[in-house]
Amino acid sequence: GSGLPELHSATYDPIWAVCAELGVPVNHHAGSASPPLGEEPAARAVFMVETTWFSHRALWHLVFGGAFRRHPGLRLVLTEQGSGWIPGVLDMLDYYHARLVATATKTRAADTAESKFGAGLAEAMGKGPSEVWREHCFVGASFMRPHEAALRHRIGLDKIMWGSDYPHDEGTYPYSREGLRAAYAGLPREEIAAMVGGNAARVYGFDLERLGRIAARVGPRVQELDEPLKEAPADATSPVFAPGGSVRVW
Repeated sequence: GSGLPELHSATYDPIWAVCAELGVPVNHHAGSASPPLGEEPAARAVFMVETTWFSHRALWHLVFGGAFRRHPGLRLVLTEQGSGWIPGVLDMLDYYHARLVATATKTRAADTAESKFGAGLAEAMGKGPSEVWREHCFVGASFMRPHEAALRHRIGLDKIMWGSDYPHDEGTYPYSREGLRAAYAGLPREEIAAMVGGNAARVYGFDLERLGRIAARVGPRVQELDEPLKEAPADATSPVFAPGGSVRVW
């Protein structure tokens, strides 16, 4: 609703080009993407329901707009919008991409429904959405829930960067250790290490050797995270936990 070009527009190519050249990931935050919804009493509730969907749009805008084909070094990080939606959305995007590819190979493309919406788009896009995700995209998975951890291999174990969403009320602080246990207890140690810090260090170029010394002093121990969380703190308000002091099963 701003009147500015949508993200699929090549207008933004100079920005993507510089980010790709400098190795700077493009970070897309959840709350800034939705249009004005009005001042009615329901507006804030509707915002709560819709804001993550509007944030997800950045992924398909850049994929269908061909940004990753034109800028092979471009990387996209989607933050504070969950991660459980990713497998299903990639399946949907792959479906539409396959239809566009099929349309491009038909002799009577003008007779197909897809030709009305995306003639010539498959070639301009380049690789399919799932392949683009694997090569270019990551997710800042704020206060990851147990059901999302179960999807980690479909999302991409090397794509997930756990976040506490500090200092927001819906974040895990001051119960981040409990939040980690709720999501990750029982998972292989190397997988937890990747999601909790290793992936972020790789994406952003952090010095793991220097940070390791700090983590050894303040970070949770492997044995601590391996202990399942049977009861959440009574005053915990994060979506990871259910009201009433029990761990929510999602």
